[in-house]
Amino acid sequence: MPTPFAPTVSVSGRGGRMTGSGSPAIDDATSKLRDRAQAALERNAEFLALPSPTGAQSIAQVRALTRQTNGLIRLLLGLLNSTEDT
Repeated sequence: MPTPFAPTVSVSGRGGRMTGSGSPAIDDATSKLRDRAQAALERNAEFLALPSPTGAQSIAQVRALTRQTNGLIRLLLGLLNSTEDT
């Protein structure tokens, strides 16, 4: 059951796409977060391929993962009023 603040979305099949909510602002935020998630997969793979990351690289990765997690939480809960922390 959707929460009162969640946009109406549907996802079909593996790798399905979310459909429009009817709100341009929400659709824009959803699109932005999906694009960021795709780019994050690539950057995370690059980090994992490092044989021995430096301390600075590890700290940067933790920050990146926190932003990525925030984006996923926003998508899951439908909190698409902002993407500032993603």
